[in-house]
Amino acid sequence: AEKWYKKAKSSDDGFILNSIGTFYFKRGMSKDAEKMFKIAAEKGNKEGLTNLGYLYLCQTRYKEAEISLKIALSKYKNDPRIQSILGQLYYKKKDFPRAEKWLKKAAKNGHHTSKILLKKWKNFNKENIKGNVFKF
Repeated sequence: AEKWYKKAKSSDDGFILNSIGTFYFKRGMSKDAEKMFKIAAEKGNKEGLTNLGYLYLCQTRYKEAEISLKIALSKYKNDPRIQSILGQLYYKKKDFPRAEKWLKKAAKNGHHTSKILLKKWKNFNKENIKGNVFKF
């Protein structure tokens, strides 16, 4: 499969480039994934732009993640996956009001994971366990 992915790298198709980026990301090849996601995003691929933001979030490159996700959101306003990742970013930055806002929007737009995260967050806040930090 990797042989075909390498062959496809010369493609001008954003979908294929994003798929290659995902292939690299899942194998821990972050630099290669970032490169493919950037090229896919430049080609107008929504998932490439979103995945670039997610990659930055995973790398705790929060400023870059926020920029990528806000660009994606400006183009795809009601995309629940983008909204969810943005909510998770704000949670990681400890900006809880904005985290809740975006997770609620994502949940309202049908994002199942956001619904689960909000439920866990609500239960965690009810229990008010001192010293523990809830992680997504």
